[in-house]
Amino acid sequence: MKILHITASYKPAYVYGGPVMSVAKLCEEVQAESERLKAESERLKAESRREDVGNQKTGDGRPRDNRGIDVNLMTISPKTEDRSLTTHNSEHTTDNLQPRTISPKTADRSLATDNSELTTDNLQPRTISPKTADRGLGSDSETFLENEGFDSAQPDKMIVSVYTTLANGKEELPYQNGETKMVDGVEVTYFKRITKDHSHLSPALLWHLWKTVKQFDVVHIHAWWNLVSMPACLIALCRGVKVVLSPRGTLSLYSFEKDKSLLKKVFHQLLGKHLLNACYFHTTSAKEAIDTQALLKPKTIFNIPNFVNLPWEKSFIKKEKNDGVLKLIFLSRIEEKKGLELLFKVLKTLDFAWELSIVGEGEVGYVERLKLEGDGGPKTGDRGPKTEDRGPRSEDGRLGGERQEIVSEDGIRGKELTKRIHWLGPVYGDEKFDLMAAHDVFILPSYDENFANVVIESLYTGTPVAITENVGLSDYVKEKNLGWVCKREAADLKTSLQKAYQDILNKKMQPERLQYTIRNDFKERNILKHYQAMYMDLSI
Repeated sequence: MKILHITASYKPAYVYGGPVMSVAKLCEEVQAESERLKAESERLKAESRREDVGNQKTGDGRPRDNRGIDVNLMTISPKTEDRSLTTHNSEHTTDNLQPRTISPKTADRSLATDNSELTTDNLQPRTISPKTADRGLGSDSETFLENEGFDSAQPDKMIVSVYTTLANGKEELPYQNGETKMVDGVEVTYFKRITKDHSHLSPALLWHLWKTVKQFDVVHIHAWWNLVSMPACLIALCRGVKVVLSPRGTLSLYSFEKDKSLLKKVFHQLLGKHLLNACYFHTTSAKEAIDTQALLKPKTIFNIPNFVNLPWEKSFIKKEKNDGVLKLIFLSRIEEKKGLELLFKVLKTLDFAWELSIVGEGEVGYVERLKLEGDGGPKTGDRGPKTEDRGPRSEDGRLGGERQEIVSEDGIRGKELTKRIHWLGPVYGDEKFDLMAAHDVFILPSYDENFANVVIESLYTGTPVAITENVGLSDYVKEKNLGWVCKREAADLKTSLQKAYQDILNKKMQPERLQYTIRNDFKERNILKHYQAMYMDLSI
């Protein structure tokens, strides 16, 4: 089975953050597991041949000595040894992250599941795909793996390719137009784009897609509102190839309400919604699935969580809390929908000690409304204090680094309050995880998030999260008791932060439990089998 992924940007472009990393991780895991299973299959065949030869007898009936027979056995890379298709610990499966198949075309559109092993009280919508009889992507997916009628779609025969542009923000990756590279085991072809903004128009990619798309069984498109995804969808459907679309937050109710573009609305009514209704959908949370059902009538919705790239070999030890200061960290792109103004409004009403680290970057105009230029702090684009100065350093536990006054309509004013704000700029890799581990609570008062990888990243370091119910993972956080979830209102956010402060002081959030939960729920092998089942479903 050949699967083509189409995305406007791909590794090594890191400008677009989480979505690019999630797409890359998905491609890498499916391809690597296919290679591992192929190697295992070859090994078993070789062993079988060797046993057959060993069981042969000589003319006088004695067993043949097969020593010296040269049998070439394929080996398995140590990096893929621990990537089986089954979950090793059934007690700790991700109850509320289990994939569901949702079909808007069936009569029963209940949000409940009839499978007790996969029950999720508050996250995963599920109805039955009309093409899968009475079978979702649940516990019987293993039976589907054994179905001999879909041999070409078996996990060991899935071949992944990627078409993308040279986009790396406003810059271009240093490759030639149409150049193909192996990126972490995945074949990726890069094409030149002629627009350098978020439209990413690439005639070369679209022309190449038109010529080659029928070589693939499934086209998996990531995100929607750009001039790679929309024309690619049209081309694939016109050429008779199945399309699965991952909106990646671009088709939420919030985005439709917020976007006032007349051109987008006209396109959606005339063509867009008809293309989308002809697609299969992959969503990453119940929230995104429900939004999709409210806006569209796609063939089927597969609800499967993101892969999150976590440093599994790294452990984090939280320091004893004894300074009475609640250390908050916001780590995300700085933009209006993240709710920073709401957070600032609430922070100035709190009656306990707190500090806030803001990690990330955003559009210059918006960031400048939050920061007062020329007041002794870092300007927009400055990465802020050096790495070794970030996080709690002083004896009283206060964060180091320069301070910056914040000015906005609902912002914080006055020196006493602004001393508690630390603008640290973007942070990546191990530094990011170390920084999250050095804080008490990760805060994301967002207006809209389809998933939010950073929530899982924070929990993996042992840092609980305070998020709004508009974040895709909010149901998971509530069900597993991994933090505090509130409405997108000042009063409710304040109540959540007050409760967080008391819970942290009273040691009610044990970092070891948070880490253990994420280790069990988000191991790659626990998620991979559901993506494989999705692709096999599409091969029917």
